[in-house]
Amino acid sequence: MAFDGFFLQNLIKELRNNILNARVNKIFSFQNGFVMELFRKKDRFNFCIDIRNDTASVYLTNTEIISKDDNDNFLVSLKKNFQNSVITSLDQHLSDRVLIISFENNNFLYGKQELKLIFEIMGKYSNLYIVKEDYIIDCYKKVFDTTSRNLIPKAKFEFLDSKKEAFDNISYNLISSPKDLQDKYMGISSKLATYLFENRVQLCDIADIKPILYNSKDYYCFNYLEDEEIKCEYNSFSELLYNNNNKENTNNKKYIDFVNKKIAKINKKIINIENDLIIYQNNSVYQRNANRLFESGIDLNSHINNYEDIKLDKRRTVIQNINDFYKIHKKSKSGITHLNIILDELKKEIEVLEEFLFYIELSSKKTISEIDASLKNIGYKSSKSVTSKQKTKIPSFKKIIYNDKTILIGLNQIQNEYIVKNSPSNYTWFHVGVFPSAHLVINSQTLTEDEIRFCAMMTAYYSRARNSSSIPINYTLVKNLKKIPNVSGFLVSMKTYKTIYIDIIETIIEDYIK
Repeated sequence: MAFDGFFLQNLIKELRNNILNARVNKIFSFQNGFVMELFRKKDRFNFCIDIRNDTASVYLTNTEIISKDDNDNFLVSLKKNFQNSVITSLDQHLSDRVLIISFENNNFLYGKQELKLIFEIMGKYSNLYIVKEDYIIDCYKKVFDTTSRNLIPKAKFEFLDSKKEAFDNISYNLISSPKDLQDKYMGISSKLATYLFENRVQLCDIADIKPILYNSKDYYCFNYLEDEEIKCEYNSFSELLYNNNNKENTNNKKYIDFVNKKIAKINKKIINIENDLIIYQNNSVYQRNANRLFESGIDLNSHINNYEDIKLDKRRTVIQNINDFYKIHKKSKSGITHLNIILDELKKEIEVLEEFLFYIELSSKKTISEIDASLKNIGYKSSKSVTSKQKTKIPSFKKIIYNDKTILIGLNQIQNEYIVKNSPSNYTWFHVGVFPSAHLVINSQTLTEDEIRFCAMMTAYYSRARNSSSIPINYTLVKNLKKIPNVSGFLVSMKTYKTIYIDIIETIIEDYIK
């Protein structure tokens, strides 16, 4: 797929026609990245910023986007800086894969201010920056590097240093191969370079611009692969990108809907229980009233309507009313204990289901069958039949080697249970402290500080806290883990553990997250 500089140039032209002067109504995260809900005149649409390595892009859609319950630091920064802002311009840095969106808003303290959202759309090196007056306010991936660009808040923003020229006017007399085109001009993909070298045309002279999807699953902004069969021509670049980037999401939607329905059902139970708890807690007044009646000195065998502000059943004696009050209090006290136990169990179920949602997001075509199988344990009715051979198949967990040590990473419930149950007791286990995350096991109990930090970063990367800073990572030996009983998924408790707070430095782990 060729999301190169020329594709971006044409996408920007389309976006300008649709979102210039649009107001940002709200911002939320979804499983591919972030969404800005925009209003322009009477139209409302979603501007999606896909930040995944393999599908990094932007597009517009009127389709409802399922928001993700996520409040990471960068999402908070996006809301703080761009909510209620107006989009004033969309530009490209030279001819590179860099989108610059300018916003204007009225700040209560500082008055009118201009901010930029800069999106470097470069595969696994993609990054988002919030920039004001050439300084970074915040960025999606933070990198501190003394030899290159510092990608951290308060650092001066600099575009990637390049000796390449913009592709506005290509000098073919200096070009002897497609590679020369890529080496000399920025924003030219390898297939575009081949087309240009063979046809010797200027990009500005290409007239038949239209979004095309080939049978090979490649796409582009004009027919540059004349020998390949076209699968579909789209009406807009946004339509192409939405369909391409969300095709796996469509397959996963049935799982997401099932889990979300389970969560909604449990949340209703939790609300009802919490309301009952309030009633039971308020019933502590019955004990106080019973004590007051005892201490009042009134005839305990008498029949009265009330004593001060205490209402009584006149059909019963005072002592009988007192006993009734004590019974109500005792029942409420035991009820509080019982309901708190149920509440804890339901919250654990929510925790498991939130993990299921996270693992569905991580799933691929290779692992989706494991998601299907694990959801059966919580009542999902699958149309897929599981053979005995599939039941005994080793899960497709991630395996990497670091410093000659083997690291296993579980990216769903089945993988997590397998690597924990099949790891010796003296191996070391890692998990994010308060967010859904992968389970990571390394085959050693003696780790260097570098190995601990690396495992912590890998665990943080495969977690809901990926975009946060100072992420708490718990680690302990496998022998200190115990599966929590009576929950649908694979949750563990730790007898003892240590915690390290880590920031993800992608330059350290980038070769291991492909």
